[in-house]
Amino acid sequence: LSSFAASVAALDDPMLQYERQIELLAIALDGYDCLENADSTVAAAIDALAQNGVMKLMLRRAAGAIGQKMPAALDAQITDLAEDADASVVTQLLEPYSSEVALDPLRAVVAQWSAGAIGIAVADLTQL
Repeated sequence: LSSFAASVAALDDPMLQYERQIELLAIALDGYDCLENADSTVAAAIDALAQNGVMKLMLRRAAGAIGQKMPAALDAQITDLAEDADASVVTQLLEPYSSEVALDPLRAVVAQWSAGAIGIAVADLTQL
């Protein structure tokens, strides 16, 4: 029952919704007939990505990968980020840590988000 609850909760996670839509597009481009309408799949991906908090979710995922090398103060600042914060806010948070290579996964997320949600969608779609 807990796995069912987790799968239902995942439906509300815009980052997972986005990743699922991109995955469907990739499968379709591999030649499998899994889409009824590619336009609606692309639109659903962009809609999911455009929801507030997706960048923050991506930052939390990157922070998790950094693990113990993540400065506690920066971790707290990222946790406290507003759901609608943009890449420039995170860039400012990272400035005091410019020499810490371990934070490169966070910088990669910021670089992705510098062009906004559409920039990420375009980048991901062109990689398919």
